[in-house]
Parts: sequence; structure tokens; C-alpha cells
Amino acid sequence: MWNLNSVPYSHVIIKDFLPADKLDSIIQIGQNKKLEPSKIGVSHGQSIELPDIRTSYNAWISVDKENEWLFRHITDAVNEVNKNYFNFNLNYFEDLQFTSYSEKTQGRYGWHADVYGLSSNMRKLSFVLMLSDPADYTGGELRISMGENHETVINQRGTAIFFPSYCIHEVTPVLTGTRLTLVTWIRGSKFI
Repeated sequence: MWNLNSVPYSHVIIKDFLPADKLDSIIQIGQNKKLEPSKIGVSHGQSIELPDIRTSYNAWISVDKENEWLFRHITDAVNEVNKNYFNFNLNYFEDLQFTSYSEKTQGRYGWHADVYGLSSNMRKLSFVLMLSDPADYTGGELRISMGENHETVINQRGTAIFFPSYCIHEVTPVLTGTRLTLVTWIRGSKFI
């Protein structure tokens, strides 16, 4: 169904995951929500603001009639990517996070992993959808650590990126403009 491209042990990308009109629709949904300062999860559902590490704003999008198509589309892609590349035992999607990184705050998210705590139902697969045209901002690169090397991920509008939630990654500071993304995490039983 999709043209999948993989960087071994790091991430899988799908270019043109959604057409421009659907990306615009997601942006509208996100901007109609109340954007709040982003927090960092610390454990067992607790999260705190740590502006030295993360400066962005986000809103949460739960499944409803307006966006059910989006959840279905992401679910289909997750199932295909997981089957072909990761083979994780997955069982639960978190709500979608609409995130804005702006030059006003030099929006960024320092090196981190999306896994925290020892939950029996932990984050296993991370998903990022690039909503902004890269011509609309500078900086804001998604980089995934591969040991001593850091892979800069394609930031083309409409690209979906999938990677194991235990991978260390960052979003570099946005220097001009605004970078918009849609993010979610898929959970499953903890790794043995």
C-alpha cells in the first residue's frame, strides 16, 4: 500500500503519507484546540515542564467522528510497518499530539527516548507526521541517535516516520518560522 523506506535499526519513513488537503485538515483540528506548554513524562502518567529540555506547545486529539479517518489511516500504516520491520507486540494507541515548535521560543526537544518507567504496557513504537513545509521554517530537525552517529530524518511535508520508542532522538531548535507535527505512541507489553 505504501512505499516504505527503512534505515536499519533506526526508523522507517513513508513519503506522501497524506495529501496536502488532509495535512491542512489536521493542522486546522490542532489549531482549534487549546495549545499548552509541552511537558515531559517522568513516570506513571506524571509529566512536568522542563524548558531547559523542551520548549514547544501541544494539544491532544482524541478519536471522534471528525478525525476517525486519521486514526484508521495511522493504524493501517502502523500495522504494516510493524509487520514488515519491527514485529513488536502492540496493543494500544495513545491520543495524538499536535505539536508546535516556534522560533519565538527557539522550540526544541533535547535528546530523549519516548520510553519511561517500567510500565507493563509501555511505549514501543513512536510515530511522527511532518505537517509543515520545510520552506516555512529553519532548524527543527528530527535526529535519531545510532550510537556515535546521528541520522537526520527527512522533514518533507507529509512524511511519516516510525521508530522504536527506546531510540534516543531530538528536535533541534527552530531558528525561523514554525514547525508543526503530529505525534503518537503505540504501546504493548514490555520488552523481555
